[in-house]
Amino acid sequence: MSNDSGHPGRDSLSREVDRLLRQLHPAAADAAPPVPVTKPTTVPVAAPSTTRSTAAVPAPTSRPAALPPPRPRRPDSDFSAPVRPAPRAVPAAPLPADVAPTPLGVWSRVTLGAVLAGAMTQWPYAVCGLPLIGYLVGAAMVLVAGGWAALVAWHARMGRAHVLAITLIFAGSALVAHQVLPRLGYAPVETHWRCSR
Repeated sequence: MSNDSGHPGRDSLSREVDRLLRQLHPAAADAAPPVPVTKPTTVPVAAPSTTRSTAAVPAPTSRPAALPPPRPRRPDSDFSAPVRPAPRAVPAAPLPADVAPTPLGVWSRVTLGAVLAGAMTQWPYAVCGLPLIGYLVGAAMVLVAGGWAALVAWHARMGRAHVLAITLIFAGSALVAHQVLPRLGYAPVETHWRCSR
């Protein structure tokens, strides 16, 4: 079967595409003649022995010449105005060495928080009044020390110190909760904020 009648408008479409390409790249049209359109030729291929039909495979065709690179686009503004260079991004300045956390500084913060948490378990305080407020302020300082150490350990990328600092946060929370929750009514034993006389 012949492919001659398969695409009757192929030649007119090819001419139209060539004309449009010449409009896009007039320099390319002057430099290289249009590539002639050839009809694909078919080469019969031997079919397997079980079938009687022969398949047609198109023969390789030559590739058209490469088009030149497109011209740079001109801005739509006034051509006499000078072109300003694009502003360059200024890189952020690195942290000074005295601000960047060191391993000794990270571990000293974690140790300070751990010593404070251990000392809070031995605090001799009365169960009410102003000594109770002092105890709660000290327990809150355990929370602050744990958060401070966790933040510094995170920035220094020190995993073990960070885990210990998070443990300090939990320990400070437990110290505060042990005194606050019974006074809010969450424990069977009711205690008071003020000492009764």
